[in-house]
Amino acid sequence: MVSKHGTQALPPSKRQLAQCLIEDGADVQSIVDEVDCCRRTVFNYKRNIKEHGSCLAPSVSRMGRPPKVTDEIIEVQRTIWVELTFSLSCIQLC
Repeated sequence: MVSKHGTQALPPSKRQLAQCLIEDGADVQSIVDEVDCCRRTVFNYKRNIKEHGSCLAPSVSRMGRPPKVTDEIIEVQRTIWVELTFSLSCIQLC
């Protein structure tokens, strides 16, 4: 696997091992030696575990096709619905 930075990414099994060692409180150098990764990787994993509960941070980009219905369209639909409901209630009262 190649990461977005062009370096070799850790396979899931090594990532899981690193997470277990970090959660068990192992020191950074022993994790580097055991998992065969960079110190920076260990520090990144520690931060991600603290902030996200996993070695990998969640994806921030929206995936898939963007929605056709925007917030503006929804607001217009609400306005029309309220006006229509009000008009119908006035007609029923007359």
